[in-house]
Amino acid sequence: MISLSKHDWDSYETSWDFTELTILRNEFRFQSLEDSYAALSEHWKEQTLEMKQLEEENNRIFIEAYGLEDELTPEVPLNEITLTCNPHYRYKGDKSEKELEALGKDIRRYFLTNFYTDHVKRYKKRPIYWMFSSPKGSFNALIYMHRYRPDTVSVVLNDYLREFRSKLEAHKDRLRALGVSANASQSEKTKALKDVEKVNKQIAEIDEYERDVLYPLATKRFEIDRDDGVKANYPKFGKALKKVTGLSG
Repeated sequence: MISLSKHDWDSYETSWDFTELTILRNEFRFQSLEDSYAALSEHWKEQTLEMKQLEEENNRIFIEAYGLEDELTPEVPLNEITLTCNPHYRYKGDKSEKELEALGKDIRRYFLTNFYTDHVKRYKKRPIYWMFSSPKGSFNALIYMHRYRPDTVSVVLNDYLREFRSKLEAHKDRLRALGVSANASQSEKTKALKDVEKVNKQIAEIDEYERDVLYPLATKRFEIDRDDGVKANYPKFGKALKKVTGLSG
């Protein structure tokens, strides 16, 4: 039981002894991510059931030793098997097997809408992924704290924000063309013109973010000392990063 628990704990990056994601091990590497996850999920189930069996055997031993057969039963519910790989414990509630399988939306939408909130919560407001984010969230880009370099902000500015802005301009041109197209219906034209206004607002937001926040920060090219930790380093980026209550400057 101790061995299983340690193996489970060390499989997640919050452990000091974490070395690699289990899904990247050779025995779980298949042609598709779906097949790899299916194999890993089955492995997790086997671990959980083995732990359940061991806990119940322990219970039987103690119940018999103390003569408690009439008062206690050895059975342990799945949601009380305290392994992180056990979704019944990890997510609680009366969820079906289908619901337990981790998002309720596709992965792209999860990363756009939920990932960072989940990450900040998991790391107790000391995130190791940092999100550069414009004031209203039209632009977002994640960096990994431990790979930060003095030119990282410049990379975010030039390779991500400005490229994203270019894509917005191209999208706006397509919308304008649709708005006057003879092949489009009136409702399509009306929607396209409304969407042009939305894109204009996004571009204005991004331009202000670049001018007032990201560009001045990029010119500083300052270094961080990782040994100082997240609490000391995160506030140095000010409004460039998404606000984290109790952490942001």
